Amino acid sequence: MLANDTSDQRFLEKVHPSRPVRPDIPDRYDFLVIGGGASGIAAAREAKRLGAARIALVEAGILGGDRLAYGAVPMLALLGGARRAARAADLPEKRKIFAETLEMMRRKRNRLADACSAKRLAEEGIDVFFGYASFESPKSVSVRLGNERVELAFSKALVATGARPAVPAIPGFSELKLKNLGDMFDLERLPDRLAVLGAGAHGVEIAQAFARFGCETTLIDKADRVLPQAEERASELLSRQLEDDGVKLRLRAGVIEARQRDDGVSLRIERFGNEEEILVDHLLVLAGRTPNVDGLSLDLCGAETSSGSVLIDEHLQTTAPGIYACGDVVALARSPQTAEAQATLAVRNALKFGREKISDLVVPWVAFTEPEIAHVGRTRAELESAGAEFRAVSVSFTEQDRGLLEEEDGEMELALGPKGEILGASVVHPFAGELLAEISLAMARGLKLQELAGIHRPFPTRIRALGELAEAERRRQQSAGPGARLRALLRKG
Repeated sequence: MLANDTSDQRFLEKVHPSRPVRPDIPDRYDFLVIGGGASGIAAAREAKRLGAARIALVEAGILGGDRLAYGAVPMLALLGGARRAARAADLPEKRKIFAETLEMMRRKRNRLADACSAKRLAEEGIDVFFGYASFESPKSVSVRLGNERVELAFSKALVATGARPAVPAIPGFSELKLKNLGDMFDLERLPDRLAVLGAGAHGVEIAQAFARFGCETTLIDKADRVLPQAEERASELLSRQLEDDGVKLRLRAGVIEARQRDDGVSLRIERFGNEEEILVDHLLVLAGRTPNVDGLSLDLCGAETSSGSVLIDEHLQTTAPGIYACGDVVALARSPQTAEAQATLAVRNALKFGREKISDLVVPWVAFTEPEIAHVGRTRAELESAGAEFRAVSVSFTEQDRGLLEEEDGEMELALGPKGEILGASVVHPFAGELLAEISLAMARGLKLQELAGIHRPFPTRIRALGELAEAERRRQQSAGPGARLRALLRKG
């Protein structure tokens, strides 16, 4: 990360002070966290809430991690500016908005850094060490602080070191000046041409944003659709919008060679048996993640790995007793938007001898495109693959009162079990993330869809669409229930 202006300088001083204060080290910490990203900070605070007296947090980079530096926080600021740029009259105006957006993003990021600054954590009673940690034994780590090393003993520990972008093994890639998300937010001017490798959540977000700013943007992925973790219908609607915004989609495509040239980066891709060359100014690689386990010496504490990921059980405990792991570093299905929930679950299990399971978590995810794509639970494809009995119900926001008034498009679809159990839900809408909240709560509490009927939802709020589905399900369940069968028998008699 570059210190582009005073906002960046103030930001960096908060999340990685140039002269950090080294805490007094006790004989033993009750809980130690390796990794000071959003999940690591959440874990440290949860440990404090649960009564741990001495807590240590070790971070080699910056506090707040991906989310604060080059994840959701700057991404949402960028997307907000891109919405303005989409309405701009010409390219010079779009470029002006781009520069203003990045400047505004840095100011807001600096303000948001107060909540996870080294000063704030110290005030909360959490000892922060800026350095690289490596296990020395099942109950201690060594931390390199500049030119010295200190040893921290602990009773329980959590590994929350996250992951970094994976670099594909493609000829020529090792010679490229690859861009990551952090680099994109350090740009001082809008590039003319950008290629994004990877059509997952971050890939579609950044592609849409840069295209709206006026950058010629190509989105490349081997998958047959964008956002492959979403429902097919949601992917289809998002693809249309991306193309309307000017994004060039190259799906079912593989990069077979890359070369750095004086005038940019040349990519040779193969698609449907045909080759195509693309010349861009920057290549952003968002195709996969590599867990950050290098240097941790996990073998010295007894925590095993598989394909570079830390092995955990359903309770987030590693193969080393008393040592837990969460987020992108673990071997289970990874999603950045579940890491914080995993972290607090791991702390509860560690300090309260709990047996909460990661499979019990109900954690929605959102792609902050326009429209937003939000999902919780299992998709149709996952349910079909598991042989589960389900049916889908849906409603169009276009047909709702608020949708007509605001001229909004979008859909809500729920996958239901035989008795109305909510197995999964997908929402496509400018406010999809918020619209998914009530459904997520219902799933977490084990409520059936029909049990959400009869709740007053103010007119003309968008969430009334869920009430409409709930009322229809209540009528359906009543017509299929014991009373309905008895009435049918009486009529026959």
